Amino acid sequence: VVDDQQYHLGLRAQRSQFHAALVRIMSQIKLDYPTAHTAWDEYLRSFKAEELLPELPVVNNDQLRFFLSANNVYATYYNIKSAEEMLPKYRIKAPFSGVVTQGNVSAGSVVAPGTPLAQFSRTDVYELKAAISSAQVDLLKAGQKIQLRHGGTDQEWTGTVNRIGQTIDPATQAVPVFIRLSGRGLRAGLFLEATLATNSFDDVVALPNAAINRNNQVHLIQDGTVRLQDIEPIHYADNKVWVKGLKNGQVVITESTIDPIVGTKAKAK
Repeated sequence: VVDDQQYHLGLRAQRSQFHAALVRIMSQIKLDYPTAHTAWDEYLRSFKAEELLPELPVVNNDQLRFFLSANNVYATYYNIKSAEEMLPKYRIKAPFSGVVTQGNVSAGSVVAPGTPLAQFSRTDVYELKAAISSAQVDLLKAGQKIQLRHGGTDQEWTGTVNRIGQTIDPATQAVPVFIRLSGRGLRAGLFLEATLATNSFDDVVALPNAAINRNNQVHLIQDGTVRLQDIEPIHYADNKVWVKGLKNGQVVITESTIDPIVGTKAKAK
C-alpha cells in the first residue's frame, strides 16, 4: 500500500469544484431546458465528494449538450474520471497466492514512480527458465513433459514445457525454454537439472568434434597403421558428436589430425 492521502484529498477538491460548477449552471438549465432539469437536480443531490463520480445524466438534446460542453462540464468530468483510475494503483495486489521473497522498502519510505517495492513469488506453481541448444530445439514442443531433479539429491519432479523462446542467444547459441512445474520441496531460486527424452539410436558412439574431419571421416589405428573410416553423424551437442559407422573395439584418434598421416605407423596410448 502506498499512502494516497494527498492524492485522495486533491481528488475530493476536484469533485467539489465540479459540483460547484454544476450548481452555477442549474438555473440556466431550469429556464432553457426544463425537461432535463429534474435529472440534473437528482444528480446534484446524490453527489458526494468522498465517492467516485457517478455517470452523468443522459442528454438527448443537442442544444443542451452544446451548452454543457461550452461550460466544460464534459471535459472536467472526464478529467476527474481519469484521475480516479489512478486510485487503485496505490494498492498493489499480487495476482497469485505466494510470499514476498524480497522487500526493497520499509514502511514510511519515500518512493517515486518506477521504484521497485518488492518481489513476489508463487508457492503453488513455479516456472523454470532453461536453455537448449539451437540444434536441439526441434526436439521440444509446448505441452511436452520434462523430468527435473535437484543435483546431488534424489528429489525429482515432472514439469511441462510452457513456452519456447523465439530468439537465440548469440553468445551461447541457446534458446530459452520455460518449464512449468509444482510439487513438494520446490523453492524460488532452486537450481534444477532437466532430462529430455529424445529419439533413441543403436550402435552409436560419442566423439569430440575435433576427431571428425569435414568429410565426415575419422582416423583409426588399425593393425598399427592410421586409416580413414567413413562415419555418419547422428546428433550434435556441446563439443561432442554422436556417430554411427564404428564397430566395437576400433581405436579412434580423438586429437585433431591432418590427412597426410594416413598410412603411417601408430599405436594407441
